[in-house]
Amino acid sequence: MVLSVLMTAPLLLITPWEADAASKLVDITIVNVIRRYRDSASFLKLCNDYRASKNCSAWEMDTELYELAMKKAAEIAVYTDENNLDGTNFLNSKTDNRGLMIGYGVTSGAVLLESFKSDSSYSSYLLSSAYKSVGIGSVEVDGIKYVCVLLSDKTATPVDDDVLTQINQRTSEQTKCYSGYLSDCTLNYTNDSQIVCDKEFPIRLRVHNQKFDDANVYISCDQMVLSSSDTSIFKPTGNGNLIGVNPGTAIITAQITGVPEINITVRMKAMPQTFADCTIAKIPDQIYSGSALTPGVTITKSTGVVLVAGKDYTLTYSNNIEVGTAEVKITGAGSYAGASTTQKFNIVNNPNAFSVTLKANEPAIEVGQSATLIAAFANGKEPVKYKFESAPQGSSVFGTVRSESTDSTCTFKPSSAGTYNLRVTATDADKKVATANMLFSVSTPISINLTLNSTNLTLGNKLTITSSATGGSSPYKYAYYVLEPGSTAYKAIASFGDLKSLNYEPKSVGTYQIRCDVKGSNDVVATVSKSFVVSSNTTPANPLVNNSTISAA
Repeated sequence: MVLSVLMTAPLLLITPWEADAASKLVDITIVNVIRRYRDSASFLKLCNDYRASKNCSAWEMDTELYELAMKKAAEIAVYTDENNLDGTNFLNSKTDNRGLMIGYGVTSGAVLLESFKSDSSYSSYLLSSAYKSVGIGSVEVDGIKYVCVLLSDKTATPVDDDVLTQINQRTSEQTKCYSGYLSDCTLNYTNDSQIVCDKEFPIRLRVHNQKFDDANVYISCDQMVLSSSDTSIFKPTGNGNLIGVNPGTAIITAQITGVPEINITVRMKAMPQTFADCTIAKIPDQIYSGSALTPGVTITKSTGVVLVAGKDYTLTYSNNIEVGTAEVKITGAGSYAGASTTQKFNIVNNPNAFSVTLKANEPAIEVGQSATLIAAFANGKEPVKYKFESAPQGSSVFGTVRSESTDSTCTFKPSSAGTYNLRVTATDADKKVATANMLFSVSTPISINLTLNSTNLTLGNKLTITSSATGGSSPYKYAYYVLEPGSTAYKAIASFGDLKSLNYEPKSVGTYQIRCDVKGSNDVVATVSKSFVVSSNTTPANPLVNNSTISAA
């Protein structure tokens, strides 16, 4: 949308307020202004090209008018009048013949010029010979473009080319303004706006333009005073800013000194901070002591500020006594209330202290099998005695596997499947005590069902082998082997994999044996085998006895 206003000369001083308006002048800053210097130069060229086509002399950009036009273009965002926002004349008082053209919501210079040309009054100004100098201000304020064209009959003081060709400049415009122009304003935050604690943020007045319905502009005001209904939640910083202190809700009030009719309130929520922008230092390894270990943590914000334990967070520890991996839960407090994260740390044996280790000769076994437990001490005085115990995983009740002895090995043969917590307690000659634990898996035996589609096969036909497994520790892997007639060693048909069915074609007559090995996830292997006979004709061979065997390896 393009909306343009033409002000004719001579200009009259128009003050829309009552006689006491002068006592209500306030200092404001239009905060989000972008000066578009090249757009100003481009629009001047468009105007002069049009004037040249009509045999009119070119306008020249005047230094004083140029700066006035830039300032006025920004002020248009607040209110459109032929005077400044403080009621003063924005043109040189010595200039008798002057004019003003305004563009709002400008999409391009060409469109704006066509808008000016389509109006009879505008056309006369565009082609008038009375004007020698011009100031063209082109700005963007809070996303909307404004153009102000100031015309004068005075001889121009030319603007330097490097000024006209400079890139866009983000700035702010300071001015004085009648408080009446601010009567229809709100704040830049609405009810229940959420602000993260410990972040300082500006409170601005959001002014609704009284002539352009969809134009709003954000300004700051030196005379604006902020207050909070609860300074433990939001606290004014004294420079038009607020800071969230602790999570909660408070009413923020904005007032302008000397202008009691402007009194704006908004309900705002201070939200807790999180640890997302923080760095939590790695906790060093802790030396086992037999007691709970509670190392502190160091939490540093991206700004370099170090959080304070007890004020910004609390710590809760778990698994922090025995050798292994411990955990500390960090729970936010104060402005971090509701935030939570965890940090792990290691508890290790003192390398110079008496210690013991525990391992097994097998990674896992089946019920009915046995494993050898092996203990070894360090930094102790011999003789060292060892006691072996076990408990189901998750239980704190240990049973004796073998009573105390100087033998550092022990046989473990459980009667049921499950995961066991194995523990060895070592005591040296000086009565120093050390313990070590390990988890050990015991499964039920693997049972294999091996099926051959025929035990009497005619040469030239294929044998179909099918297998399945239960028990043990799944998932399973299957391998297949064949013992050919006259051979003493099995030959691999398929190595361990997921194959549960396959075909095998014998190459000669005789008695064959198929073996299937099944390996559980704990690497325990079970074996089963079956025989079949291959003949050269259809005459059935002598019946065979099923010599299937199953063994664990």
